[in-house]
Amino acid sequence: MIQFNTQLQTEIHPRHAMLHRKYRDLAISLSSDRNNQPPPSATYIPSSGKGVAFKRPIVPVGSVLLCTLGHDADPEDGECFDGFYFRGYRGSYLNSTGETNWEPQDWFNFPISAQTYASVYDERLMRSPRFLDTLIGLGLLAQRMCDHERMDGWRLMLPPTLLGFDPENLELIDLVSAVPTEWVRHHAQTYGLSTEQAWYELDAATRVEGDLQMTGLRLVDARLCADVETDTEHVPTALRAFHDLRLLLGRRCTNPVRKLAEEQFSEIMGSADSWHEHDQASQLLRRLTRRDLADGCTDDDLMSAIRDPEGPLVASRIAKRQVW
Repeated sequence: MIQFNTQLQTEIHPRHAMLHRKYRDLAISLSSDRNNQPPPSATYIPSSGKGVAFKRPIVPVGSVLLCTLGHDADPEDGECFDGFYFRGYRGSYLNSTGETNWEPQDWFNFPISAQTYASVYDERLMRSPRFLDTLIGLGLLAQRMCDHERMDGWRLMLPPTLLGFDPENLELIDLVSAVPTEWVRHHAQTYGLSTEQAWYELDAATRVEGDLQMTGLRLVDARLCADVETDTEHVPTALRAFHDLRLLLGRRCTNPVRKLAEEQFSEIMGSADSWHEHDQASQLLRRLTRRDLADGCTDDDLMSAIRDPEGPLVASRIAKRQVW
């Protein structure tokens, strides 16, 4: 029996109403075909605020929500035991081992089905355009991937952990590199390097430019400092831990340039062709882009979309969506 929630707002913004309709259609679709289940999907969003864009690619551990949509069973939920769930996880760092654990958030656990749509189960979800938009995007991506053969090795990509150390510790690098981790030893063996050469090569590959300006700390990839499997502690004490989102950002979106009338397109292209009008062109397109997407685009992202109208708009501050 569907328990409709009569307490939900009836007068809402048109875009929010549109999200409700898309969510309803997704819930019905996910419930209708049990024989062709879409793969699990996921993305990352800031844990606070109203948007999905990150201001920086390096963020403190705990400030990110991992949002997943998947088909599984929740033994604690008797009324929707076997179905899809939209869940959230937040990272926490264990200083003793250098490990970041992703822990489920009790408040972010929504069963998604025709039976729970607009019921007491999802009132909080339906009140949040940010969560609805995230859920719908994950659901549509997962459905598109139903007919694709999954490749071996597909798995959820988690952000590497960066450890922040005191930049005034002059012995930091000598201390950390003195005990090569499994990651370093494997790299050394694979490429015929000494463990010292492997450490410096991996450090250069994962180095964050401007880390001191960004965080005030010297950042080092945790895989260079600790072996989680063997409980080997890194030598110095990390002052803070960060998620490295650099490889996870850059969502591909529909390019709004494609929808422009010829007159609007000519105006933007004319501005883009003049070096002095570069900012004007990007601002024109920013105003034509949906607000939550525009917030995740740099001016360079917008200019790239203008120069290649047939290609996607890549929002470099918004996390990609994944399936596995």
